[in-house]
Amino acid sequence: MPPTASGNKSINLKRIYKVLLLVRLCFALFGPGYIHPDEHYQNGEVIAGRQLGVFTARTWEWEPDFACRSIITPATSTGIPYTMFLRWIWWKPENIRPLVMFLVERLTFFILSLTLDHTVCQLVSNPADRLRALVLLASSYVMHTFQVRPFSNSIEAIIVAMSLSSYKSLIETEWNRSLGTFSPDLISLAIYCVMGVFTRPTFLAFILPVGVQTLVWTYHHASYATLGQPRRAFWAFWLRLVGMPVAAMAMYTLCFSFVDTVFFREGLSGWVFTPLNFLRYNLSSSNLADHGLHPRWLHLLVNLPLIVGPGLLYYGIRATRQLWSPLPTPLISEKSEKETSLVAQTHVFKMPLFVIVSSVAILSAFRHQEPRFLVPLLVPFIALIAEGSQLKRLGSLFWISWIVSNVILATLFGVLHQGGVVPSLINMHDRLGALSHNAPPELTEPSLAWSTGRHVASGKYVLSDLTGIPSEEMLERVVDTQAQETFLRGCFELQERFFPHLDLDHVPEAMALGWKEGMSLGIYSVDMTCLRSESVPVKQGKE
Repeated sequence: MPPTASGNKSINLKRIYKVLLLVRLCFALFGPGYIHPDEHYQNGEVIAGRQLGVFTARTWEWEPDFACRSIITPATSTGIPYTMFLRWIWWKPENIRPLVMFLVERLTFFILSLTLDHTVCQLVSNPADRLRALVLLASSYVMHTFQVRPFSNSIEAIIVAMSLSSYKSLIETEWNRSLGTFSPDLISLAIYCVMGVFTRPTFLAFILPVGVQTLVWTYHHASYATLGQPRRAFWAFWLRLVGMPVAAMAMYTLCFSFVDTVFFREGLSGWVFTPLNFLRYNLSSSNLADHGLHPRWLHLLVNLPLIVGPGLLYYGIRATRQLWSPLPTPLISEKSEKETSLVAQTHVFKMPLFVIVSSVAILSAFRHQEPRFLVPLLVPFIALIAEGSQLKRLGSLFWISWIVSNVILATLFGVLHQGGVVPSLINMHDRLGALSHNAPPELTEPSLAWSTGRHVASGKYVLSDLTGIPSEEMLERVVDTQAQETFLRGCFELQERFFPHLDLDHVPEAMALGWKEGMSLGIYSVDMTCLRSESVPVKQGKE
């Protein structure tokens, strides 16, 4: 039986929604799934070094000579919680366990994800449909996985939703002459635009229709306010109307660029404008090839159904047919205020569709396409089917397929996918802390284990990036020689095994090992004497 809000046997939607919020919180705090390294390297990794004094490794996006990411986003979304909860409450940051850092970051993004719930309530016009829309949103695996992780795409999704909410509030403002030239919604949209672009310049693909229709609104509002007055009165009114939002946009752009410049240059020796660097980098096909090239149809035919679900996509198409009734734009002098407001409402209903079409079309022009790039489209899709009167038409077949698919995907991405990475790093941190001061510094790790900066600088710990290298080369990095014999496995002793850990890049190898061992990630101790005595040198010039 599909969720409904009426009837003696109706399901209590409020209770379902509260349960789903609890499930989201559990995924945030206890879900070990590791979707993509960007969830750490685009946020907590870059800010933790300055805030907490831990050793961090910056990726190419954070190189001072060509910085492609603004420090504003990680500083506000993760840096502020780190300061509030770890530096002010936890008086000795150097003693903070990585598990605490992990939980603070995840809890922060759980709280931020509630913004999407709030905006859905604002975007759905019919009060009777709001609970259905909330249940639809809260039951999506996207909310349990991507939105509770510190992806820049998750923050972009929040800003897209807030922009749609401000646009709706702007368009629904009562049309009268006393409205004047001050509009808080216009200023909000200007600020969101700057925040979105500095978070991810791809935000422009989502905000483009909102920007165009907002300019149309300012034109009509100025025309109505100066009806019967000389043309110069219209231009004077229009310039006053858009002047403050433009000034706010310029001020925020200048402030964001100033902060980035100080962070990356440690002064004002060269102005840094990260969105421009991001676009320059991604407009190069050779740069995109380093991250993987995909067919341009991938977003439309694969990634979009994966993010929103085939069922939601189907009802989105039905809503489009329902809403698409072209109306000629009236001249203010010939149409009444009521008719003008009706046309404005029509644009409000269609705006989610415009955002979906614009973003998919523009992002598909780039050959590097990942599903998380379309995460911001979940809220527009829900708003679209709500305004297209499709929420009440979601039948039992839809809800059964929706629940099954989202349970599977939430389990896959929230629990199984690379599920041993974070627990193993936390465990590695504890093991490093337990080493004696006389322990040799030749420690090689596949990633960071939240070591303090002073330990790395002193040479106590040596961290090496072994991303993607074969096991033979890993052994070479450990003992400075290449070993190929299988009996060398005896030189390794398993210390800890983390289950479940699903590596989709090595499924055949995992199946060959069996489900238990193949879906586990291990921490091993290495007998260096055993490796040096048993291995066979193969490189010239090596002993």
